[in-house]
Amino acid sequence: MPLLNAAETSGLAELREIIHQQSSPTTTDCAVLDDPIHSSQSDRVLIRFLRARKGNVEDAAVLWDETMQWRVEQDASQWRRNAPGPRHSKQMIELFCRSGFESLNNVEKHPYIRLVAPLPLEHEHSYRRSVVNEHFGHDHGGHPLYWERTGIGAVYFPNLIKELNADQIIWGHIRQQELALAKCEEASIKFNKYIGKQTIIMDMKGMSFWPRAGGVAVFKRILMIDSKYYPETLNKHFIINAPWVFTGVWSMIRPWLDPVTAAKISVMGKNYLPSLLEHIDASQIPIEFGGTSEMTLSNAMTEDGQAEDFVARMYTHQVEQENVGGGGEGGGEGGGGGEMISIPEEKDDSVARCPSSSPRVYRPSIPDVVAIQDVVVDQDGHKTLTI
Repeated sequence: MPLLNAAETSGLAELREIIHQQSSPTTTDCAVLDDPIHSSQSDRVLIRFLRARKGNVEDAAVLWDETMQWRVEQDASQWRRNAPGPRHSKQMIELFCRSGFESLNNVEKHPYIRLVAPLPLEHEHSYRRSVVNEHFGHDHGGHPLYWERTGIGAVYFPNLIKELNADQIIWGHIRQQELALAKCEEASIKFNKYIGKQTIIMDMKGMSFWPRAGGVAVFKRILMIDSKYYPETLNKHFIINAPWVFTGVWSMIRPWLDPVTAAKISVMGKNYLPSLLEHIDASQIPIEFGGTSEMTLSNAMTEDGQAEDFVARMYTHQVEQENVGGGGEGGGEGGGGGEMISIPEEKDDSVARCPSSSPRVYRPSIPDVVAIQDVVVDQDGHKTLTI
């Protein structure tokens, strides 16, 4: 549960009352107030909006209403609502850290396989050919880490924009943001405390030119979405191996950012490791970046069939459950020991909402899941989940 001071406790109650009294017809008609994925009944969701507006309840209510209308338009909750799972179980988190696809030394490398719905295969293949990002590790505060080879991505962006249009790239980014929220929920379970933000590390190595106009336009839209519709989700943002050309890029980008967000971003050249180590243990930093973790970031999969083969292996990987369930202490989702868990095959049973001109997305069959609102741990280590 978020740690609230007296003003925030009072502010949340007032904000929740305003939301229910003054919700727009769009929000009410779409029943978003009862959306378990992004509910006004959840303190961990609502506090982000109050803090983003520095405790001003009226401003927070406006931001909430605008966000919920946007979430309806984009069907943003679909990504977590249709996640294959399993999720929100400490046993399952530990299981996938041990046996998930490419997991290493009890670190899960690809949590999006189970925490968000899959992209269309053609989208997934395009991203693997042009974008390199990973979701593993945590900082000193337990915030999940997001790693990205942004410099290499800039080189391959012209190829990506030929395969996916700008709306489709934005759509994929919304999925990434929903994944970040899901990762924070699971980090709260793992570390027995409220965690609502992630830490980002972007490696600019390989960036050798001024960004193309199309890339800048997409990036500007992404910044707007993140700052307006995903408030208070960034802990720290490290931009490392920044070349001289990025100085000009940063001077262009910084004015677009909220001052509070800009203050969380550190732009560094090659001497970045001391700053990273102030916030992230060496065991969570890959060896190539000066840490001791044997986990590695992939590279762009540009060879013929490479991306397709990787995605096929990723989504057909099976995880064996060992002594899960059966009435043992802390039993979570899943059945008895020895069961195999795999991602459900895609079925042409419904079409997810997507911006115009975007292709269809096939939703897998999934079990009923619940959204975790708060996690409270007693002195004996037993958890109480509020859903």
